[in-house]
Amino acid sequence: MTLIILLISLPACRDQKKIIIRGEITGEIPEKLEYTVPVHGVCNYGFKDFVQPDSLGKFKIEIETEEEVFIKLMINNVQGTLISEPGKSYNVRLDLNNKETPFSVSGKYSSVQEAYNKLPSPVYIQIGAGEFLRDTLAVDTAKGNRENIAWEYGLIETHMYCKHKHVSI
Repeated sequence: MTLIILLISLPACRDQKKIIIRGEITGEIPEKLEYTVPVHGVCNYGFKDFVQPDSLGKFKIEIETEEEVFIKLMINNVQGTLISEPGKSYNVRLDLNNKETPFSVSGKYSSVQEAYNKLPSPVYIQIGAGEFLRDTLAVDTAKGNRENIAWEYGLIETHMYCKHKHVSI
């Protein structure tokens, strides 16, 4: 009896690891819609797959994962990011005619999805943060300024530093 219950519950367990994205593309329907495939919960443009929308622009994507992940959907210059979790289904719309908000998600947390997609791209954030990177530990490390790092972070005793001019971190 226990074995029968386990066998019946196996498909349900598999569905709890699946993210299902149903969507519609309006405008000129492309041959393919690319999306990132998360690897160990990480969204990276290096790991992509694609789906072919039907003649009406409808598509379905299924991704198996055990973690909450970001999934980027991309068509040419239009992209959107879906904040998703296993066992959930999402309905998305890519409106290629709408220049301001071409990506939308309907459902319970649509306002969160919309707010996230309005944030500036991380590339722009990194460019803007460039001026703050000049005085950091990372820059000192890259320049090989190990003594300065060790001194600042209290890793060198003063008398050792003066006598030996040697640092080991």
